[in-house]
Amino acid sequence: MKNKKLIFAIIGIIFLLLLSFYFIYRYNTFSIIGSPKITYSTDSNVPMKFGSDLFTTSNTIYDFVNCEPRDDYDAPEPDINCWMVNVNFQNKDFIFHYGETIKINDYFQATYSTTSEINEPDEEHLDYWLEQRINKFDFELYNKEFLNIDIPSQTTLVKLNDDKNLIIIVQNLLSNNLQGGLIITTLHYLENQIPEISRKKIVFNKGIDNYEIPLDTSKLGKVNIKVRAYVEIMGIEFHNDAIEEITFNIVPFIDKSIFSGDCKISKCPDGFSCESIKYNNTDYNICIKSNINRIDTIKRIDIRLLLISILLLFLLFLLIVYIIVLRRK
Repeated sequence: MKNKKLIFAIIGIIFLLLLSFYFIYRYNTFSIIGSPKITYSTDSNVPMKFGSDLFTTSNTIYDFVNCEPRDDYDAPEPDINCWMVNVNFQNKDFIFHYGETIKINDYFQATYSTTSEINEPDEEHLDYWLEQRINKFDFELYNKEFLNIDIPSQTTLVKLNDDKNLIIIVQNLLSNNLQGGLIITTLHYLENQIPEISRKKIVFNKGIDNYEIPLDTSKLGKVNIKVRAYVEIMGIEFHNDAIEEITFNIVPFIDKSIFSGDCKISKCPDGFSCESIKYNNTDYNICIKSNINRIDTIKRIDIRLLLISILLLFLLFLLIVYIIVLRRK
């Protein structure tokens, strides 16, 4: 009976954990941003590359002059300074000792280790000799400011079903030919209660470039767009925490008469809200059709989803406590 209760409790924990992550991921209630790492081994068939920049290494080097060799020495014995490797990256040379962490540029650092060992003399070797094995490097992003985005000032009043592209400026300071893209979160205030998340894959060149994203103008009303950039290195995604956003207003027609008044001075009619927009490089305050109830509903949904996620995590905590108590009995 005790084992059955334990099994059911474990299944409950797994279910609640999966459900919690579903709510967090699906509705983007809050963001968890970690610091992913890349582990590269020299036995890999894939070269270590940051975009078009190769990370190249020599074989393991053992300091036979200052370190006494023995046949039972495996790295890092007898001392970490006895084991080293030469590295070249972005036209810079580095010497790594075992376990040493070095900043290889302004954004990434690497830590070196090896499984090489010292062997005693044999028929092929007259003296102690170094058996080359695997060199391993752990790469970690310590500065996320290598990828910066900006949304320049542009027309935010758009006619229904017109062709319109969102202009985004990306500054890549790391390397040429970086695989990556943009994560775009779109919210149509009058249509959707849940933001739409999409991705646009891009190969970023080093320096500053402009990119365009087609804007969905098929729905009337206010459209909020949030943009975040990322790159992929050896299959691992690295993000900058910065998020840029802009709001467009989709209207059925654009007529000179709508710019004749300033809604900051004269009140908008019922069902309209006063919005600051840009049109043809000029700023206006005009009345835009709105649905305040729907917007409030969106905010309430976000709060409710956050409370659900917190409740699920609390239930998970209670189940863990229950298992601990059950095992002690």
